[in-house]
Amino acid sequence: MPNPTFHIKVNPRNELCVSGRIDIANVAQVSLLGATIISNINPVRIDLAGIDYVDSSSLAMLVAWIRNAKMQRKDVTIINMPQ
Repeated sequence: MPNPTFHIKVNPRNELCVSGRIDIANVAQVSLLGATIISNINPVRIDLAGIDYVDSSSLAMLVAWIRNAKMQRKDVTIINMPQ
């Protein structure tokens, strides 16, 4: 059974919070969960404060989330980007 290394939730401020490790092994799952949440919140604020590790697949995921939100005519803000 896979052991997810990430967590994704909506916090009390209605922000999409992602934490843990996002890489090629789990990015499809994270992306799908995030897209579902984005469909249900407006405006879209994505909080990445809890991210421990990302690879280049995570950048593609963020671009897809932004594109998804923009197609729904939602404003998007990304906060606490990892360095």
